Amino acid sequence: MASIVVKEGDSVSMFCNYTTTSNAPHLFWYRQHSSGSVEFLLRRSKFGGNAEGFEGDRLSSELDHVNHTINLKVVKAELSDSAMYYCALSPTETQNWADPVQKLSGSH
Repeated sequence: MASIVVKEGDSVSMFCNYTTTSNAPHLFWYRQHSSGSVEFLLRRSKFGGNAEGFEGDRLSSELDHVNHTINLKVVKAELSDSAMYYCALSPTETQNWADPVQKLSGSH
């Protein structure tokens, strides 16, 4: 995991790449504080114009569905912004794998 050090009052941008076969993905940003609590920040969709969540005066995001990236920008960083940041994609991509079959041959 990469660490970013920012002074209070500075701005920071974080970027996330995603891959999906969905025509209508939803991208989410969350942060996890040192206490362990996870906080929902925002959701963006390919076809939705505005983000839902805390986007506003200090948080903003841009979804680039051509290059499959979503960024999160925090302006005027505060000490309370110190956390692990995660992006998530829905629907998630799944792939079915068969359990491996092992045949034992023994000599009796």
